Amino acid sequence: MNDNYADSDGDMAFGSVHFLGSVEFVYWLVRTNYQGWHSVDIFPYRTDPAQTVLESLKWMQAMYDFVEKIGLEKLDALIKQGDGIAMMSFFREILFRAK
Repeated sequence: MNDNYADSDGDMAFGSVHFLGSVEFVYWLVRTNYQGWHSVDIFPYRTDPAQTVLESLKWMQAMYDFVEKIGLEKLDALIKQGDGIAMMSFFREILFRAK
C-alpha cells in the first residue's frame, strides 16, 4: 500500500493524499473479508524510511478502526443510497463534528 498524486508512482505514505479513497479501500478489504497480507510499497527518499513505514502502518490500522467504528451496515446503506453529497456530508460530520 502507498499513495501518490496519480500522475506517477510517488511512493508516498499510505493515506497521505487520497484519504477517503484509502478509507474506501479498507472498507472493501473488510467487506470482502480479506485475510491476506498487507504490504507497504514506498520509497521514502524525503522522509525517514523507518518512520514513514511505521506511520503508514499506523494509518492502515487507524482506517481499519475507523471503518469498524462507523460499521459496515452504515457504510453499506450510504453506498446503496447512491448519493455522493450525502456521503460527503456524512464524512464531514463524522470527521470534523461539523453540521
